[in-house]
Amino acid sequence: MKCDENQPVCSNCAVVGRTCRYAHLDPHSAPSTPAACRGPSSAASPSPVDPSDDARAQASSGAGIQPDVARFFGDVEHHPTGAPARGDDEASAVDMNHMELLVHSHRAVYWPSQDERLTFLGMTLLWDASLDAPYLLHQVLALSSRRLAAQRPARADFYLHQAVRLQNRAIALFNQSHLQVDRSNCAAMLLFSSLLGQHMLADTLAHATSSRCAAPDQLASFLDRWVQYVRVHRGVRAIASSAWPLLLQSDLQPFIALGGGLMDRASRGRELDHLRDLLSRDRTRSQIGEAAQQTCLEALHFLQLGIDDLSDGDGDDRNHEDRNNDTNNEGDGSKATVSHQMVFHWAVVSPVEFASLLRDRVPQALVVLAHFGGLLHCARSLWQVGDAGAHLVRGIADFLGPAWEPWLRWPNSILCSST
Repeated sequence: MKCDENQPVCSNCAVVGRTCRYAHLDPHSAPSTPAACRGPSSAASPSPVDPSDDARAQASSGAGIQPDVARFFGDVEHHPTGAPARGDDEASAVDMNHMELLVHSHRAVYWPSQDERLTFLGMTLLWDASLDAPYLLHQVLALSSRRLAAQRPARADFYLHQAVRLQNRAIALFNQSHLQVDRSNCAAMLLFSSLLGQHMLADTLAHATSSRCAAPDQLASFLDRWVQYVRVHRGVRAIASSAWPLLLQSDLQPFIALGGGLMDRASRGRELDHLRDLLSRDRTRSQIGEAAQQTCLEALHFLQLGIDDLSDGDGDDRNHEDRNNDTNNEGDGSKATVSHQMVFHWAVVSPVEFASLLRDRVPQALVVLAHFGGLLHCARSLWQVGDAGAHLVRGIADFLGPAWEPWLRWPNSILCSST
């Protein structure tokens, strides 16, 4: 992959997790490449990130921030069902199918707030921003179609195909915009990135459900998809952070505050104490090394925050029936009284090295991922999740074998309590 020579860090290098050699060169020794300037975040709401000093300086000066992400999106081939992409003319045509998607779009988007008034505000901001950002409008429709595919099995192929076409068109429009991030468009760009992140998560988790992760090769295929999903979000998170000071002054500030509040908390629950104890032992450190041990413990910490977030609501989704199993009910979790923020944030807030441990199939890391599967099972009422958590837990348990059963006590108990 060629360096795009963007400062302060090459976007392509950030995406694939490489050290950017260009970042160490004199910025005046070669011209930088003008490019588009926005990138998606990992979650339904903006991920809590700390912008770099360079980003703060750019924002405080009032100058536009221009990271090159168009090339990155241009390299993404995202066809979850193998459906072919259509031409621009067909993708641009508007018909009654698109009107259906627009009508249902408010049920497709996850907002972190339990306050219906704040959720309504979020949708109002989303629709208003879409009027000035065609790429955002197309992604709204794509996500809505992806949800209908999950809720209407009889027409799933039609909606999946439509979701792919609309998402491809959204990315193409995004690449063609060549805008600079400023106060007038930073909200639209972050909303686009959030919806794209939701869409990619739904596609990734759907693979766990379709393959059931039952055989080692099927689990391996899911893990490869998951690592790719995390890598994409890691790269774009680095870019999205450049606009953070502007976003704090935008209309999205209430939603950003919600996400930041979750990450700043200290964990309170005890559900994961057993695994924390196993991971903290000297034997584990001797097996995987101190760095990998700390990586797993940090990822586990954020999972505990997610479990704590469930208990902070007025109800507990761990005991709710999965409304996605009812083909006559298009429930999407929009009325759930618990928060599922960590479902959408965990892949990004966990240490970057954790994805490498999964890629290398380190058993202790797979155990932590199985606990994320337990959290997913608690959030199974969300259309983006469905039965993926149960399949992931069972698939990892089968892959690791009986010797690791004591390490999987909590996720197995979650599955047993819901049967």
